[in-house]
Amino acid sequence: MLTVGIHENVKLSSGTGLNEKGTLKVGLTQGAGKGSFDALVSGTKIDEEIGVFIFTPDVLQYGKTTNKTPDALSKELQKIQTYIKDILRVYLTEDKVEAYIGGKGMQKLFADLGITSQKEFDSKIVEQPVMNHIISYVSKQFVLAVQTEKLVDSTTKFRIKLTRQSAKSHFPTFPKSVFDPWIENMEIPKEKSKIAWTDYEIKGGWNNPAQVTADSTPPQDAVTTDSKFIEPTTPQSEADDLPFS
Repeated sequence: MLTVGIHENVKLSSGTGLNEKGTLKVGLTQGAGKGSFDALVSGTKIDEEIGVFIFTPDVLQYGKTTNKTPDALSKELQKIQTYIKDILRVYLTEDKVEAYIGGKGMQKLFADLGITSQKEFDSKIVEQPVMNHIISYVSKQFVLAVQTEKLVDSTTKFRIKLTRQSAKSHFPTFPKSVFDPWIENMEIPKEKSKIAWTDYEIKGGWNNPAQVTADSTPPQDAVTTDSKFIEPTTPQSEADDLPFS
């Protein structure tokens, strides 16, 4: 079972997809990536996997009724987009990654939301339905890429760093900082790997896999997503220059 740590020979599992609330689950495994049906048919052991959920950011400041700033929300959006792009980059060329998570699709998404400039972005991004809409679209595009490119069936494997969710919770998740390498193709030799624990992660105990006495259960999506989503689009090549690109 994957825990907090730096792991090798990891791949996307069949558990990757959207749950009943529309939240993106990124399934990870060191097995073959197949689910229970395949195991039952073949008579093999079911792969152990974990799921990292990509939750919709709350536009309100924690514990308050005031909004986060547009800049802070933009950074949260960009972090989520970077997670998704970095995972896809293990499997796909940069132009394909941008085609799924960028290009005309993103331009249409923003245009449909009435966002064609930085000023409009700043005024709209503080609205929770707008945030829900954007994250839903990006999540669906990721699932579209996984399914269209048959990434679960791919023989490609990667090295990945998983940190603990919080000081109280030892459940593994993606690193809080996306500026440092955290995922890379296994074709990169271990001695040349750029994935390592940062001083911040070590000092903060983010690399500690130990369970504390009262570990909480993995968080569930607390944000009600908008039902009027833009459906995934086929890949386009043009990139856009909007804040979330």
